Amino acid sequence: MDSFSLRLSVLKDMRLTNSKEKSDFFQFKEKALYGQITVRADAQNKEYTNKIRKLLNIETLPLQVNDTRITSSLKIFCLKPNEWLITTLPNHEKKLMADLLDNFIGLHAYAINVTEQKTIINLQGTKIIDILNKGTSINFHPDYFQPNTCKQTSFNQINILLYRYQDLQEFDLYIERSCAKYFWLWFETQQKYY
Repeated sequence: MDSFSLRLSVLKDMRLTNSKEKSDFFQFKEKALYGQITVRADAQNKEYTNKIRKLLNIETLPLQVNDTRITSSLKIFCLKPNEWLITTLPNHEKKLMADLLDNFIGLHAYAINVTEQKTIINLQGTKIIDILNKGTSINFHPDYFQPNTCKQTSFNQINILLYRYQDLQEFDLYIERSCAKYFWLWFETQQKYY
């Protein structure tokens, strides 16, 4: 049996207890078991970036920090000038890892499967920015935090990555698995004020 099929959601026992009337204000759910791979390579070296770009089937690799590329099955985040986080559909990370490693033979580049390190929590609703503002200092104005980009910040002293969807009131929050329950309980407490 594939060991990846045995993974469990870190928040499997948590349930958000909001009323139906509040569901337009905020919705909160874990996107469990999505694959996550960190890639490091010299972004100035066209050999590296072309191999990655072709393998991921994208026109250009995001090279500016916090820029993203989205496909039907991948999200690619530029975290640092030479580092990317790739999110895959559940159970697709193993094949992508093998393909990346095959393409990196002889190159000064690497890929690491970090799926077990973080979980993804989807946040949305008309009051979600109000709640997020209580825990982070990010400016959520669309001129600063544009759609289809990401921001790396701290949330109540926990390092997170936030991805903003085209719908300005929807986000994916990438958080360490060990901190996910804390965040969930904090969010559950905050929703009581709405």
